[in-house]
Amino acid sequence: VQAQTVIDGGATVTVPGDHASPWNAGTSLTVGDTGAGTLTIENGGTVSDTTGTIGNTETGNGTVTVDGAGSTWTNISTVSVGKAGTGELTIRNGGTVSDSQGVIGESSGSTGTVTVDGTGSTWTNSSNLIVGNYGAGELTIQNGGTVSSALGAIGNGNAATATGPGKVTVDGVGSTWTISGTLYAGGSNTGTLIIQNG
Repeated sequence: VQAQTVIDGGATVTVPGDHASPWNAGTSLTVGDTGAGTLTIENGGTVSDTTGTIGNTETGNGTVTVDGAGSTWTNISTVSVGKAGTGELTIRNGGTVSDSQGVIGESSGSTGTVTVDGTGSTWTNSSNLIVGNYGAGELTIQNGGTVSSALGAIGNGNAATATGPGKVTVDGVGSTWTISGTLYAGGSNTGTLIIQNG
C-alpha cells in the first residue's frame, strides 16, 4: 500500500471491474494536483483511501467518474472536490461514493462540481456535506440519484473571503438529499437550494 497516490500531469487512470483486487490508494488519493488528472472507476471497479482530493492546488484540475453498479470509491475521511483548484466528480449508473465529510469548493478561488445521476447512484457522507465553502460549489442530484449526510451546508464560508456561492439542485422523481441533522442554506455566503420535478 502506498502512502499516497497522485494522478497528475495529464495522466488518466481507469480501474475496471476485472481489476485483480480492490485498489487501496493509501492515506491520500489526489486527482489533479498541480496539473490535470483523470480517474475512472467503472464496471464494478473499487478504490479505497483515507482522504480523497480532486483539484488540489490552484492550478490543479481533476476529474473523477464512478460509473456503473458495483463501482465504488470508499474514503475513510474527507473528499474535497475543488480543494484549491478545479474538481469534478460524477457518480452515475449505480456507482457509489462514501466518506466521512464531503466538501465542494473548499478554498477561495476553487470550483467544485458534483453530479449524482441515476437510480442506485449514491453519495454517502457520514457527517457533513458542504457545498460552496470558500469557493464555488455545485451539487446536482438527478434522475433518481441519492445523497445523504448528517449535516448539510450550502454557501458556508465567510462572505468577506468567499469567492463563490453554493448551489444544490435536486431534480426528478426519486432524487433525494437526506439530512439527519440540520441544513444551513446561505449561512455566511450565498446558498441556493432548488427542488424540482418531483
